[in-house]
Amino acid sequence: MTLISNESVFDEEFIPQMLIKRKKQIDQITSYLKPITLGHKAPNLLLHGSPGTGKTVTGKFILKKFSRKVRTCYINCSIHRSLHSVLDYMVSQLRVLGGFQQSVNAKLKALEKHLSQPMVIMLDEIDWPSPKDRDIILYNFLKFPTVSLMLICASRYSVLEMDKRVISRLNLLPVEFPPYSEDDLFRILRQRAKLGLSPGAWDEDLIRKVVGMTDSDVRVAIKTLYNAAVTAETMKSEKILPEHINKGLVRAKELERKYKIEKLGVYPKMIYRIVDKVGLISSSNLFKECLKRCRELNIPPMPRRSYFYHINNLLRDKLIEAEDYGERYFKVRR
Repeated sequence: MTLISNESVFDEEFIPQMLIKRKKQIDQITSYLKPITLGHKAPNLLLHGSPGTGKTVTGKFILKKFSRKVRTCYINCSIHRSLHSVLDYMVSQLRVLGGFQQSVNAKLKALEKHLSQPMVIMLDEIDWPSPKDRDIILYNFLKFPTVSLMLICASRYSVLEMDKRVISRLNLLPVEFPPYSEDDLFRILRQRAKLGLSPGAWDEDLIRKVVGMTDSDVRVAIKTLYNAAVTAETMKSEKILPEHINKGLVRAKELERKYKIEKLGVYPKMIYRIVDKVGLISSSNLFKECLKRCRELNIPPMPRRSYFYHINNLLRDKLIEAEDYGERYFKVRR
């Protein structure tokens, strides 16, 4: 029996026609960006909030709305972490002639016509590139007065790590995304279930069980529901049962963890692998091991500032955890 009627509903790229519990943020962002539809410069925005609070889907919802009037571009900075990679992706998405040239200057020149017109560029997960790469990306976009940037990251404190000149020129307006309540999460999951599951495959008690197990993270909740449906289909069940939810949650968390590890850059992946290999290591010894590994790989040494930046990101994403024994020690979070 087919329990899943529309798989795309559970995909991260799916944008519902109506976003639940994000009207305030949508109205706020729409108001801020309105000048760009009139040919004027709009302010740069910072969408911030914990993982799974709807920042990305809201940003994409806004881009889709504004794309009827101005050019828009979405860039995931956890994938494109350097200016060259960002520009390479942009020339591909915007189908820019001459953008195939390799140098950054050539790509900027090819993009100049597009970047000299009103445009909204959404830089998702802007806290993933190294501080140096992030500053370079932002600095180059700030050269174009008609471009409005929509930055997305987990914490507004990431801004404090930017170059002071970049912070000053950005002049960001913050838009906060608070965690969803259990009722919000229930309504979101019920919406996805109605759109993506067959009638009779689920009930509201089942949705509430998923909500109670997924700690307000909408991404994990949606993946859990989808994986539970897949498990139920595999077991030839006529509907999703509580035991399928348990298996779905385990699978969702495994996939989320694997996804985060795969997205890690050279330095954070190096830190993670050292911690994973050693088991428990002090911060000072971990930094020494990182410098040693850099020499072995013949890559530039990791700056101390970047080291602490990547440590904080790994802690935030629950890939490692810290223990205090007079000095901070780290181990992989299982």
